[in-house]
Amino acid sequence: MSERKILFCLIAHYQRILVSAGDQSKSKPSISLLASLPPGVVNTKSIPMEHHMLFYDSSEGGLNIVCMADKETPRIHSVCVSFLQDVKKRFLDEYRHLYQQSSVNGLADFSRIIEQRMDFWSNPQSNTIDRVQDKIERTKGIMVDNIEKAIERQENIDVLVERTYELENQSQVFKQTSNQVKNQMWWKNKKMMCILICVVLVIIIILIVVLLAIFGVFSDIH
Repeated sequence: MSERKILFCLIAHYQRILVSAGDQSKSKPSISLLASLPPGVVNTKSIPMEHHMLFYDSSEGGLNIVCMADKETPRIHSVCVSFLQDVKKRFLDEYRHLYQQSSVNGLADFSRIIEQRMDFWSNPQSNTIDRVQDKIERTKGIMVDNIEKAIERQENIDVLVERTYELENQSQVFKQTSNQVKNQMWWKNKKMMCILICVVLVIIIILIVVLLAIFGVFSDIH
C-alpha cells in the first residue's frame, strides 16, 4: 500500500466531534478550524498550511467534515473534495437521522469506513476502476435522490390539486347556502312588509271609524 496522503479526518455536528480517524497527532489544526467555522454556513473550502492543506465541507443541519492532507498530494484539491463528498454520502446513508442527537465520539464505529476511504483516495491512480465505479455509485445515488424528490414533489402537487378541488366544492356549498339564506331573508322581508302594511291598514281603518264616530256619522244613520 502506498503512503497515505490524507492524514486525518473528523466529522462533527457543529463543534461536537462525532468521529475521527487517521493520525491523531495531526488533529489539532482540524479541531481549531472546526471551532472557527460559523454555524449554519453551507460551504466547501481549502486552507493552506506550511506542509499540509486543510479542507472542510459544511452542510445543512450543522454537519461539518474536516480533513488534512499532505500538501504534495497530486491533484490535492480534486482528491480531497471527492474524499469529503464520498465520506459525507456514506456517513449520511448510515446516520442521516441519528447524528444530530449523537454524543461526542458517539459514532466512532464509522472511523473504520473513514480509514478505508482515506486509503482509497490517497492512491487514486491505483484504483482507477474502483474510483470510476465509486463515481457511478455516487451518481446513481444522486439520481435516486432526485427521483425520490420528484416523486415527493408530485405527491405534493397531487395533495395541492386535491385541496383545490375541496376548496372548490366548499365554495360551491357556500354559494348554495348563501343563496338559500338570501332567499329566506327575501321572503322574510316580504312577510314583514305584508304584516306592516296590514297593521297600517288596520290602524287607518280604526282611525276612520273613530273620526266618523266623533263627527256623529253613525248617530245620523240611526
